[in-house]
Amino acid sequence: MIFKNKTLAQALWESLHTHSHETVNATLGALQLFFEAHEENAQVRDFFSHPQVSLPDKEKVIQSFMAFHKASVEAEQLLVFLIRQNKITQIPFILPLLRLMSGQHFKTASVQCKVATLLTESHKKLLEKELKEVLQMSHVELHETIDPEILGGIVLRMEGELFDASLKTKMRKIQRVLT
Repeated sequence: MIFKNKTLAQALWESLHTHSHETVNATLGALQLFFEAHEENAQVRDFFSHPQVSLPDKEKVIQSFMAFHKASVEAEQLLVFLIRQNKITQIPFILPLLRLMSGQHFKTASVQCKVATLLTESHKKLLEKELKEVLQMSHVELHETIDPEILGGIVLRMEGELFDASLKTKMRKIQRVLT
């Protein structure tokens, strides 16, 4: 299955890499949103899995969805292919591969940043600057989420790597040493 997902991702990337960074991001975002709608909404899931709903009707819904989200025709074609093969659940395995290919091509890193409280603009800019240097990227997309449970510090996740400098983790390590 991993080989098929990688092959699908590579085939989609071949048709995507000539587009602008904004178009590629919109496409990846639309694929993610479609998958989330499919997983979270029983009506959407039922519509796309129902054998009496014709493929042209499913394709029209996909076309409308993708047009609304300004995604590429290639992403639309991938969704149609996945629907035809009943493999829509493979999107979460394909997306990270596409994001990795996009980041390498555009010299962009997408970084999930978890903090206890909202970062100030100056802290965001400093963090982005440091990440650009460390990762040797020309652009860093910082996706900030607030999680008061980490107590303080920061947790960064990028391309499957995790850097946890949260106060919660540091306290847990101290507790293990003391007990």
